[in-house]
Amino acid sequence: MTFANSLTHSRTLRRRAAGGYFSKPTPNTPFQDLASSNNGVTVVNLNPHISKVLQSIAHQPQSRLAQIGERSAMIVHEVRNPLTTILMALQSFETLDLPETSQQRLNLALEEAERLQRLLNEILLYAKPCPLEHSVLELNMLMTEFWAQMQLMPKIAKHRIVLRPAPEPIEILGNADKLKQIMMNLITNACEASPSTEEITWQITSLEAESAVRIQVQNWGPPIPHEALPHLTMPFFTTKPAGNGLGLAIVKQILEDHGGQLEIQSDRQSGTRVSVQLPLKPT
Repeated sequence: MTFANSLTHSRTLRRRAAGGYFSKPTPNTPFQDLASSNNGVTVVNLNPHISKVLQSIAHQPQSRLAQIGERSAMIVHEVRNPLTTILMALQSFETLDLPETSQQRLNLALEEAERLQRLLNEILLYAKPCPLEHSVLELNMLMTEFWAQMQLMPKIAKHRIVLRPAPEPIEILGNADKLKQIMMNLITNACEASPSTEEITWQITSLEAESAVRIQVQNWGPPIPHEALPHLTMPFFTTKPAGNGLGLAIVKQILEDHGGQLEIQSDRQSGTRVSVQLPLKPT
């Protein structure tokens, strides 16, 4: 099996996996459910050559990891520039009256190029995060504003998302853009996991005894397998057929920069609950 065929076969296995969880390897294929699990690097269903590289990265000291992050950012920039040119060229063909087969091929090429562009952007965010500028934020107002913006997004608008702010104003020190990025990830995940007929709740709760605030997103889609829960924030681990495994890793990274925590619980009785805990602004 060639390298390209291996990757294609891996995607096919993941798409067929029940419930979106990682699939069992079939006989005579070079895949493993859990290729590596060292120092927070977990890889699912990847070609063994990629697995070996990521396993070696996992054993590197922090100084070496910083260098790898710098090099990764350089590579991403080098790939993004020609990819943008390719995307622009493909998009120019959309105005042409193409035969049906050619149109299908064009749509597939555009879809894959856009997916690669998203992946590169997420790798860049994870490999080389920018220093954060914090300011005083009133959380109820920020989340209400963002909730209104999300109602205009087609993939989210078809779901009923109920925002329940805290009864009193809650102030934190944080970066508004990064907190919106966290909520975009969590709400998008909830929408992808649950049917549009099910309600998604987005609740803000003050935890005065802990000098903290909790933001919880709950959906009623199929529960996440128990054995997958500890790995969800590890880079390159995903339960989605088309996921890249960096979304929750980036969420965790942003929360750590805010002194916050992430907790994920999932079962049939209570649904999937993703909780973000942030410290209140010091008085």
